[in-house]
Amino acid sequence: MHSVCERIVTITVRLRDASWRLSCDFGRLFVVATVLAFSGCNGTDTPSLSESKSQSQPLLQTQTDSFAPEDSLASTFVARRTVNAVTDFGAAADGVSDDEPALQRALDFVATHRGGTVYLPAGTYGIARPLVLRSGVHLVGDGYGQSIVRTLVHSPGKVVNRTGIWAAIAMLAANNASVTRLTVDLATMGTHANGIAFLPQGADFEGVPSINCMVSEVEVLGGGNYHAYMIWNLRGRGITITNNLIDGRILEPVESFQEGIESYGGKGVVIGWNTIRNIGNTALNFGSAGMANTDIDGLTVIGNTVSNSGRGLNIGPWLGESGPQNISNVRLENNVFERLWNAGIYVPIQRGTKIENLLIASNRIEGVGSVDRIGAAGMHFQGTPASLDLPAGQAINMVVAENRLHDIRGANSFGMLVNYMPDLTITGNEIDEVDNYGVQAYGSTDLVVENNVIAQIGSRAVGSYGPNSTVFVRGNTIIEWEQLAPFAGVRIENAVAGEVRNNEFQRNTPSGPVVVVTATAADVVVFGNTVTSSVPQQQLPFALFVNKGAKSNTGTFVAVAQATSIEVPNALVTPTSLVNVAQMTGAATPVTAVPGSGVILVTFAVAPQGGETFRYEISP
Repeated sequence: MHSVCERIVTITVRLRDASWRLSCDFGRLFVVATVLAFSGCNGTDTPSLSESKSQSQPLLQTQTDSFAPEDSLASTFVARRTVNAVTDFGAAADGVSDDEPALQRALDFVATHRGGTVYLPAGTYGIARPLVLRSGVHLVGDGYGQSIVRTLVHSPGKVVNRTGIWAAIAMLAANNASVTRLTVDLATMGTHANGIAFLPQGADFEGVPSINCMVSEVEVLGGGNYHAYMIWNLRGRGITITNNLIDGRILEPVESFQEGIESYGGKGVVIGWNTIRNIGNTALNFGSAGMANTDIDGLTVIGNTVSNSGRGLNIGPWLGESGPQNISNVRLENNVFERLWNAGIYVPIQRGTKIENLLIASNRIEGVGSVDRIGAAGMHFQGTPASLDLPAGQAINMVVAENRLHDIRGANSFGMLVNYMPDLTITGNEIDEVDNYGVQAYGSTDLVVENNVIAQIGSRAVGSYGPNSTVFVRGNTIIEWEQLAPFAGVRIENAVAGEVRNNEFQRNTPSGPVVVVTATAADVVVFGNTVTSSVPQQQLPFALFVNKGAKSNTGTFVAVAQATSIEVPNALVTPTSLVNVAQMTGAATPVTAVPGSGVILVTFAVAPQGGETFRYEISP
């Protein structure tokens, strides 16, 4: 009688030589013999103790045994380039059986035959380990809720070519692969894993990344409050993530590391027209996490809708042991962020890192924070000052344009919060219904706030503070502020340069000054601003525009009775300066003002009675 080992060798040789079809019984025998071989075959029909233990373990039962092996499909596959996971590879699609072996065989078959489609007919495909797609493989179902890939274990994992994979589906070092028209269900088993991943190969993900791959028309259902990403791109290039529905299933504010769509590194990535909701932390997260070779160059995030999540979008570079991983050429456009717990868009920059060419345009952010939360922000830009060993974070050509920020609630809340951020332009935005501050900046340089409409602000519309800041506030329309306490519409402190120019202020209640530049500032120009109010002139504050900073371009003077003219000294004025003079008190007395070198010559058209007060401003 032949031993088990001899029998399996004989069967294997015969199959190879004659190209026979492997039957169901021979298939099972091969599995048993393989287990025995690993346990140690003793060359007899009597198994050793270790063999007995191996044989006593329940073997994985799949529906593939009664189906033809892959090589029988080769001839038909050449013509149609599609295999059916059920009819060709025996997947049960019953939601209970482990279909991972059948599905993985189908995916591998297509990969080894120069690519094609693995079709998942409607059904629920249970998997105990991740599915891995290689180049040219396209996994296609019948649509949301029809073709469902459901994890069967709490934490599915697999190691392929030294790469640890913890996701339901992964494209591994793949070129031109995709997942479309199906549901990934992490929810039923409360699975702690990523949903779909684009991964490089290697133990530290250091190898070749995935290129020109796509996830589209896919539903991902989160497994709970875990550190997991519903769709994750790591260093992939030419990645497209569009028209997906992602539900993290976290309904209330919690401390969480769950992310919706995350893309770390990569080039030419497009993330568009997705619906993302109920994410514990950040719905759209982009950065580098300090990993080597995770610079971002070319990222478009467009047309997405985010709701009921901790934060809408985060994008920022990172400084790790490998050095800075920077971000460049990013467009965030036409996205909608609603009912967020903490912030709409967050842009942090660490010391020694850089963001270059960032456009945030035409987004709508509505309903951030709540009356019982602190520090909510429609947009938050957080830079870092220089340290002894690292330069400050750099921002080059950052533009925030034509966004709508509405209904930002809670104590210490902000329409836009800008800290230590250089070279940021905020233009053409609408910011309204904010409990505290419209635009608030600290320690920021080359900050431009222009042509915005800022309305219904609880405290201050625009404020700039902090050492060595430079801020330019011009051409804005500011309507109704200081609803909680007496604040100026615009307040500038500690600036080393700047201007508050040609803004229009509208309000219907008496208030303090409209613009205040404090004595801690220098070289700040206040010029050409106007106030429209239903309040009678005598109830408005005496000094609407106050500039106490060094080298102030504004001031006041008092007329002397019967004087025909007066000289008003100011070191900033030159013969080419523009000068505005407005009467603040007393009987109307028309004047003309002629700038000179360090002096303004004011001539009265009518002899003053004396004591009339005038305010002047100079545009150097």
